[in-house]
Amino acid sequence: MNVEEDYLDVLQNIEASIVTVHLQHRNLTDADTLACIESLIRRYTAEARGKAKPAITLNGLANDVNEKVELICEFRLGRVTLEKQPEEMQMIKPLTPDVMALCLKRIRKSIEFWTKKDGRQGYLNYIKEFVK
Repeated sequence: MNVEEDYLDVLQNIEASIVTVHLQHRNLTDADTLACIESLIRRYTAEARGKAKPAITLNGLANDVNEKVELICEFRLGRVTLEKQPEEMQMIKPLTPDVMALCLKRIRKSIEFWTKKDGRQGYLNYIKEFVK
């Protein structure tokens, strides 16, 4: 399975949510974003294994990112609907928690790469070029 090929739309949805927060809060860092993504990985991995959902305690901007990303994850899992949801989005097949965790792990890998390459907002600056 190639997560980038098989779930490109999911990755784009997650990154669009992250960019939305970054555009509202220019001081958001990759570390804030990474904290959110890691907590969601733990959550969906636990769920896929049939374990209790771990408590998520995030502060500040990491919590703001979490609110947006969790909403899109829950939408892609088929658990919530979005306000201005286009008709074609209603026909999307819901993902499983293990697939959602895989997508989030791919995002985590990208955050780690771009932070190492370009600094504390390297990932955010990279993805905002692709999300309009």
